[in-house]
Amino acid sequence: MHRLVVIGLGLLLAGAQDPAEKARALIEKLSSDEIAERETAQTDLVKLGASAVPALRDRLGRAEGEVKTRIQAILDRIERNEKIANLLAPGPLVTLSAKDRPAAEVLAEIGKQGKVVVECRDLPAGTLVSIDAKGVPPAAAIDDLCRAHGKLMYSWSPDRVVILSAPYRRVPCFDRGPFRLVMDGMTVILQGKPPTHADVTLTSGIIGPAGRIPMSVTLVIERFADDKSGDLAAAGALEIPRRTNEHALPEPKGPEVFRFLHSTFPKPVSLEASRVTVRGYASLKFPIGLKRRVTVAAPAAGSTGTTDDTTLEIRAWDRIGQRVRASWRRIDKQGGGAAESCVFVLEDAKGGAVEGAFLYADPSRRPLPRMARGTKPATIADEIFEFVLPEGFEPAALVYSSVEVVEEVRIPFEIQEALR
Repeated sequence: MHRLVVIGLGLLLAGAQDPAEKARALIEKLSSDEIAERETAQTDLVKLGASAVPALRDRLGRAEGEVKTRIQAILDRIERNEKIANLLAPGPLVTLSAKDRPAAEVLAEIGKQGKVVVECRDLPAGTLVSIDAKGVPPAAAIDDLCRAHGKLMYSWSPDRVVILSAPYRRVPCFDRGPFRLVMDGMTVILQGKPPTHADVTLTSGIIGPAGRIPMSVTLVIERFADDKSGDLAAAGALEIPRRTNEHALPEPKGPEVFRFLHSTFPKPVSLEASRVTVRGYASLKFPIGLKRRVTVAAPAAGSTGTTDDTTLEIRAWDRIGQRVRASWRRIDKQGGGAAESCVFVLEDAKGGAVEGAFLYADPSRRPLPRMARGTKPATIADEIFEFVLPEGFEPAALVYSSVEVVEEVRIPFEIQEALR
């Protein structure tokens, strides 16, 4: 009996194919005379992922024609898949069990494990909380704690979460990977004298790990209906982009963990309606493919960097402690996109890097001079960015990169809200 088991195991091991060997066999099939076999081999190589990369790179240098094109496409797809996997990987998680412990102490531990700033504001002295969290995101842990207490509520801002002394209210939340869509509610405003209809404003936001907040957020409303008029968005989906530049001088902030959305639906709601249904998804856009456009050495000195198609002129550089607020004028013959969809990174001499956060564009500056025919500036305003530097970080260069590849993450949602 024992001998049969050993023989069976030996046959099983012998039949297992080494990933590198399998990759090389599939690469050979990329030269097949059969189109279907070439397509299948390409698909299977992408599925192999990182284990196929060494064999693919080895063959790339010797490949020609269609085979070389296919190998490069496979490598690009594997790299993109890895970036998407990293994007959707779990963020910091909280594991904590506490029974009637001081609120400040428990919330500080949630903040430490979840890598988010948790601020207690005007909590009554002696406030005790309980929690039993096992490997959950910090947003879920905070919601569980406030719900269990009943008289605590949270409010997210771009760089922290504030815990307030207020009755807990359930907020609809929808999760995808490490990202949470918070649908904070609807506000109904009567319009006309006397009122003829009502406009609905939806407030929501995206919570995610610091450093993984999307460059843009759009709410796509696929169904918007009240219980009297029926479907009010039957003509097609309503796209509601995140509002930007709402404040001329935004307050300084740290690493972003929250992105706020606040929009009014362009469709009126019946005055007789008692309930509104909204269904759709949040479209989160992430830059996963960048093209370096220009590097500015010694940016603190007000330098200018120039390439054949791009110029970046530093116009102001203000540093207070570890926070830098800088403005520049960007001329990009290839367009380059809006400032908030580009990537600006400070690098130090040790290889460290810090990404900047777009604050606002200053239109009060004098417009750019007329450019050569066939070219156009990406902006005619100074772009203001902010950087939060780690201890010991000394900026040596500013790098501007345009976003060439964008990945979309969708978070579906459906909510119903009573209007009265």
